[in-house]
Amino acid sequence: MEYPVIYNGEEIGRCVLRDLGLYWELLCRCQAVSDQVERLYCSEEKLGVLQPSGGELALKRRISKASCPALPPEDGQFSLSPAPAWTPWTGRILGYDAPQGLSRRDGTGETLQFPYDPDGPCPCPPLFCLFSVEDGFWRLRLDRAGAPVVSSQ
Repeated sequence: MEYPVIYNGEEIGRCVLRDLGLYWELLCRCQAVSDQVERLYCSEEKLGVLQPSGGELALKRRISKASCPALPPEDGQFSLSPAPAWTPWTGRILGYDAPQGLSRRDGTGETLQFPYDPDGPCPCPPLFCLFSVEDGFWRLRLDRAGAPVVSSQ
């Protein structure tokens, strides 16, 4: 599978992702866009630092599928910048009140996150089955229309 590498909205290179059973092999080549160290991302997942190679930047890596569920890229691309930053959010989810949390939008929708307390309730108890717990947060993924996206994991 071949995917574009995007920087500031422009395609600057290509990544080839090969399925090797329990692993992915990632081969990436792209233009050098600055004098800074550039890191390759798949959504918010850091995949590695691109190395100078013949006037370009390159990365070759073997990645365990279990350690990197972001692959293959849901949005069909890799980038040299991480996913957008989290911003404060208040509102309702499917008509239910939700506490203040954080939101991050991307090209395929929005992710809401709320602090996780193992002794506390889900931020929106009637919808608990739509949330996941990741990195110490309750998370809910919404598509572009604002409908919950059920995780395949």
